[in-house]
Amino acid sequence: MDQWQPENGMALASMIAGIVSVAASCCCSGGLIASSLAVIFACLSRGDGGFSGRAKIGLGAGIAGMFLGAAAVLIWIAVLGRFGSGVEYFYSVGPYY
Repeated sequence: MDQWQPENGMALASMIAGIVSVAASCCCSGGLIASSLAVIFACLSRGDGGFSGRAKIGLGAGIAGMFLGAAAVLIWIAVLGRFGSGVEYFYSVGPYY
């Protein structure tokens, strides 16, 4: 019978932050912050035996969240560069009263 091993809190935090980073990658800053935390927590959770399963999931999801967040930033830059922020249109229309 295998001996019970205590849970690694950093690995669990990495997994949760990685999943949140993929889900929040459409929000530029939210996905990048959560993915950075996932990678940091995964690296901190590594023990003598290497990464646990949860840490591997958190590391992979964190890296995926970084790429998706960076893609979201590039898309927003392209959209704002092409169409502008809309402030010029707001001030050119004038008051509505």
